[in-house]
Amino acid sequence: MAVQEYLPQVFERSAKEEFRYSSPLYERLSLAITKDSELLTLAGHGRRGERIPNLLFAAVHFLLLNGVQHPLRRFYPSLPEFSAEASGPYADFRSFCMDHAAEIRQQISARLVQTNEVRRCAGLVPAFEWVRRLAKDRPLHLVDIGTSAGLNLLWDHYAYEYGTAHRCGELSSLVKIKCALRGNLIPPIPLTLPQVSARIGLDLNPLDVHHPEDALWATRADLAGASRTICFVGESDSSRAAMLADAASRGRSRVVARSDEVLFVKMRCYVLFGSLLSYRRSRETDYPP
Repeated sequence: MAVQEYLPQVFERSAKEEFRYSSPLYERLSLAITKDSELLTLAGHGRRGERIPNLLFAAVHFLLLNGVQHPLRRFYPSLPEFSAEASGPYADFRSFCMDHAAEIRQQISARLVQTNEVRRCAGLVPAFEWVRRLAKDRPLHLVDIGTSAGLNLLWDHYAYEYGTAHRCGELSSLVKIKCALRGNLIPPIPLTLPQVSARIGLDLNPLDVHHPEDALWATRADLAGASRTICFVGESDSSRAAMLADAASRGRSRVVARSDEVLFVKMRCYVLFGSLLSYRRSRETDYPP
């Protein structure tokens, strides 16, 4: 199937199922792109299997963050030229893509949609505490598959707040993660975090937060890879960008390695098999005491 035949459906689905709830502007741009053969052809240079709309929007944001001047900058709250009164974004978006087609093509053909969301660590803490209890306080050895910039490997160097009564982690950390608790069941939240003896991350395209362009992609531009988009939804994601930047700046010791596709798939299978075993056990027993 030719690119022009399936990408309109991809952009339409992203508009209706993702951006409608996260970014009205991305929704609007996506719907317009479905009828634009030139932009569809440009977007078609992204790797097959990637989330092409997110990749295209991230590439555009990346170039703007790097200082490319264009009237499109008026539509990005992350840039000083932002104007809440700006309207009619598609003409400027299309003009920018046509003017910088070569740079966009290079970005979307070389990069992946890699979401770095340190707030996910709020779900890791109870899980790791449960593992510690099962393992009788032995240190954890972490392998993060699909690690991107490896920020979640540093989960034990962040501060956590669960509801109003539970705090743990490195409370002086600039990275402060808040998590609401709903319902009557309280997950196993530790007073002190489990020890980590080793940590390694595997990724097909690992990002180095000490490299300026990788750091920018990891902490700002590629927020298009998540359900909430830094470019368009305001202050909540500005704070998310700041949190990611703080996490990246910590630079704690960790190993992030490039994986070939065969090893990557094998590791994914191991994790799936392990998850199925854990799910079966969880059906048989509650959290350990």
